[in-house]
Amino acid sequence: LEEVKSDVRKDLIQLSAPMLVLIDDLDRLTPSELLEMFQLVKANGDFPNIVYLLLCDRPTVEKNIAEAIKGANGRDYLEKIVQVPFDLPLLDRTRVNEVLSSGLDNLLADPAVSKHFNQTRWGNMFLGGLQQYFGTLRQVNRFLSSLSFHISIFKSEGSFEVNPIDIIALETLRIYEPTIYRALSENKKLLTNVSDSTRDSDKERRVLTAIIETAAPEHAEGIKQIIKQLFPPVE
Repeated sequence: LEEVKSDVRKDLIQLSAPMLVLIDDLDRLTPSELLEMFQLVKANGDFPNIVYLLLCDRPTVEKNIAEAIKGANGRDYLEKIVQVPFDLPLLDRTRVNEVLSSGLDNLLADPAVSKHFNQTRWGNMFLGGLQQYFGTLRQVNRFLSSLSFHISIFKSEGSFEVNPIDIIALETLRIYEPTIYRALSENKKLLTNVSDSTRDSDKERRVLTAIIETAAPEHAEGIKQIIKQLFPPVE
């Protein structure tokens, strides 16, 4: 093995510029996988002209290292491997919202789609409940990728078969509140019926409350506002 590594060093030292190796999402690995990855980096970190950039949530990684190596201090372990640490500031919500807005503008640029986009209703929907699901760029990019696919499904020969604000709200629930999304589809009559004189309002209120309570407590009020915007009869 040492002979092989020696040959690799001779080749790498001839490079005109260093190679940068990016390793992302380390905090998503299991403790044992994370430890193995750091051991591989440590074992190959002395090659010339190779720089490793490790991207992760440091507290999570430190915790997982301590779990993988009983009695070890995760911070001390990292300091033995990472030569130069960098801390990136969190993006403020205004900037995240700008990225989301720009992405939505691109997806809704088609006149067949944008002509049904009501800014007042969108403001009520977003500020009332949707914005709580877009705190990071990861959440925004995941959502935009999924929404792009679903928008393409509903486009047909210069027309758009659904309300764009409805599909944005429903797709948000599908991704971030799947239990509530399924419950809505199972209670179509309750959510859309406006003329049944035999309806039991107390029973329906209990069902709606039970649906909303499946969300995290901090999201409950936002979920209530989203459902009211999507289905006016539940008001």
